Amino acid sequence: GEGGAVLRTGNGGATWSRQRFYLSQRAVDVAFPDVVTGWLVTEGGTVLATTDGGAEWTVVKQTGLAVTALAASSADRAWVLGSGAGAAGGDVSVVLRTADGGATWRRTGFGTAQLTDLAFADDRHGLLVALDRIWSTSDGGRVWKLRRTWPMTVLTSVTMTDSRRAWVAGWDTQTGDPLVFTSRDGGVTWRALRLRVSPAGPGALQARQIAAAAGRLWVTCPAGVLASRDGGRSWELQQVPAGRPVA
Repeated sequence: GEGGAVLRTGNGGATWSRQRFYLSQRAVDVAFPDVVTGWLVTEGGTVLATTDGGAEWTVVKQTGLAVTALAASSADRAWVLGSGAGAAGGDVSVVLRTADGGATWRRTGFGTAQLTDLAFADDRHGLLVALDRIWSTSDGGRVWKLRRTWPMTVLTSVTMTDSRRAWVAGWDTQTGDPLVFTSRDGGVTWRALRLRVSPAGPGALQARQIAAAAGRLWVTCPAGVLASRDGGRSWELQQVPAGRPVA
């Protein structure tokens, strides 16, 4: 959200209240493994945690990274994706992980890969996405296995509903068309879903963020939200009222 503010809802989004955590840095990602436990990261590399549903936030780590994504499976376990200066110059991508609520962190480097997002279904099973490739882990992020590369793509977001079912969103760099891939084996193999929607202008359907729940999928894009009620077999473009950004 905007610099120094968090919006919170307790009724499914019908109403929202503003909660301040007194930081000038813009929040870039937030994760709540349950209704009271939450993690938040800022663009300046600050990691915060809450144990009361977001009423109060505590700084648990200053990463020194340009942070872009966060995942969490419990009050103890969280993963932070970011980039920082490498020893030989230039930026390198890293994933930080904690298993003790942020008291200690371990780092895994990915060189110059342009990492964009990560997701964890539980304490062990996770997926990590770069612009054109995807990795999986089954040990909480200690070891990552490269599973697939997609040339001429920009992959932007990944989500998991359990340790086996996952979806990745992005777009085709040649056509600008939205792309969604799905896996039923924890990211080992993938297949493309067909998105049959009417053209909406150059780049208007480029997928940004993806979410999944109970057989439904939602993908944000500049033109609105691409939504599927049947697991990706059919799609519709839902318009968003003016002034309400979706990506």
